[in-house]
Amino acid sequence: MTPGTFKDVVAVSDTPVVFTDEFIPRVGALFSQGMSASSDVPVVSCVVPSMLFEEVSLAKSQGPFPNPPVSPSPLAKQ
Repeated sequence: MTPGTFKDVVAVSDTPVVFTDEFIPRVGALFSQGMSASSDVPVVSCVVPSMLFEEVSLAKSQGPFPNPPVSPSPLAKQ
């Protein structure tokens, strides 16, 4: 989303929502800021209201995607 997208906000909720996720910079930023792929990824939180936009354009995500965590099956120990 770009700052220009926010001119099309139709409604905003009164209740804030907390969104927490890992901050994964773009691949080029990994090398320019001295972070390596093995570094601990910082966790960030944002508190925002729910927003309704008049129109939103979606694009397919590109780039390297982190592998999902691998956990043993809880049924394997039985």
